[in-house]
Amino acid sequence: MISPAPASPATASRFRLASRWWTPAILLLALLGLIANLWIPLNTFRELESERAGNLAARQRLNLLNAAMLNMVDAETSERGFVITGDLD
Repeated sequence: MISPAPASPATASRFRLASRWWTPAILLLALLGLIANLWIPLNTFRELESERAGNLAARQRLNLLNAAMLNMVDAETSERGFVITGDLD
């Protein structure tokens, strides 16, 4: 079997310089990915909270409208009963 030729010191030095350049770049990319993975859910949570507040206000308005409609139906039913029977109860 043929063994590979030993690497020259210049080649080994060039490889170490190249690996020194890649290590911080990879760490920086990993850090940026981590920050993005933290920021996106936090931003989404804030949006959901603001939408929840809007939904709560809309639900309260719907409940008020529903109560007003029920009161009007009750008044109409009472008026119709008075017209038919002449009784105030």
